[in-house]
Amino acid sequence: MANLTEQLIKISKLSKRKPKKSQANTNLGVPVRLENKLQSLLNGVILYAGKQIREILIPQLESLNKEYQLSMPSKNRDSITHNDITVAEKLAQLTGAITVNINGHISSKDIEKQIEAIGYELSDHNRDKIAKAFKKVLGISLFQEEPFLQEVISNYRLQTVRLIKNAATEKFIEDVDRIVLSGFENGLRHEEIAKQLTGYSKGPNGKVSRLRYNKNRSKVIARDQMNKLNGKLTQERQTNAGLNQYIWVTVGDDRVRPSHAAKNGKKFSWDKPPKDTGHPGEDIMCRCYADPVFDI
Repeated sequence: MANLTEQLIKISKLSKRKPKKSQANTNLGVPVRLENKLQSLLNGVILYAGKQIREILIPQLESLNKEYQLSMPSKNRDSITHNDITVAEKLAQLTGAITVNINGHISSKDIEKQIEAIGYELSDHNRDKIAKAFKKVLGISLFQEEPFLQEVISNYRLQTVRLIKNAATEKFIEDVDRIVLSGFENGLRHEEIAKQLTGYSKGPNGKVSRLRYNKNRSKVIARDQMNKLNGKLTQERQTNAGLNQYIWVTVGDDRVRPSHAAKNGKKFSWDKPPKDTGHPGEDIMCRCYADPVFDI
């Protein structure tokens, strides 16, 4: 039985308008507005994490710092160890409470629904571009059932939530613990430690604050997840329509990696992904896309 594209080609050939023998030039890249929309949502989570740090941890930094410093002059090693553990345990209790609050915020139905809604917005954009490709080449728009769509969007939502939890809690809290205890050890004042956590001051290692760093991470997550979703939707829609090949297209700026630039304009098969990069959108932060090839 002929696939959908083959059927449409036959219909196109029977019409007055003959199909064109060319690639579609779809501009199937991710709209910047959707990438920014997801980034803004993720930044909101990071700001919430910063709010928790300011409300729960920072008010306790002065007393914890004093307790730590008082333990240092002791000549009794067991006493020092005991006091250090006590300070660490108190810090762990505070960061534990912060973690619970942040995870609860991220897992709220509102956040997950917003992440999912942005995914469906990108899906609508992607579907419209592919339909226009069919219209341009065959003179007939593409309409097909999409049983794969819900699972693709669900996987994107779960992965995005997992990544932002990692950025806003797991690694974030590990860094918070390290910065606080390192600050105590280096004799920093509690105000300076607070700046390293939520402000723009540089710490002893020269790195910016964890809050600012994680806002940068949200940009990476947003761009990567949007492009991965776009690539997956493109693959599902093209292969379900019977299109087996595509032309690799880069965005053409100076940030395109050499391994991706080398593929620009070249033809690939959906069943044979490039070994070094995978299909467009699969590699980390890949902004490339797959322009459909119609075998006419």
